[in-house]
Amino acid sequence: MHSVSFFLQETYSDEKCISLWEAEWGGRVYAAHGSKHSKGVMFLMNPNFDCQVENCINDKNGRFIILDLKADDSHLILVNIYAPNDSAQQITFFKDLQDVLSPFSGENVIIGGDFNCPLTSSDKLGGRPVHCKQKVIDEITKLSSLYSLSDLWREKMVTNRVFHGEIKR
Repeated sequence: MHSVSFFLQETYSDEKCISLWEAEWGGRVYAAHGSKHSKGVMFLMNPNFDCQVENCINDKNGRFIILDLKADDSHLILVNIYAPNDSAQQITFFKDLQDVLSPFSGENVIIGGDFNCPLTSSDKLGGRPVHCKQKVIDEITKLSSLYSLSDLWREKMVTNRVFHGEIKR
């Protein structure tokens, strides 16, 4: 199966570069711009993916972009995020994202991107303990519950663990 779209974060883009990205990529590009030095998210749509974008919601801060699209007989909501690093800002971000997504309740929602928060201690090496971000984890868990989201990577890799380039089973 071919990818429908690629989700990019930290694109450091502006509106002027979109036509260049589209020319080089060969397909449509949708972006929410941050600055030349931070933020920014982007979708690179597979040129072979036949879809109609009904609506595109761009975050003015370059933290998320939402595509409401139809393909064949399917209705999909693609969400690409780049969450802040700071815990207080993350909590606000995920609460706001829940509000922005509320019109899409009951739809097929796919969220990808950089959450900037490990959900379990096995998701990270070193640094501060995961419980320091428990309020952020709670907001991510709430978002996941509201939209019946599952972590496909976690489901596929549940028996594998990568440490310093080695796969442990």
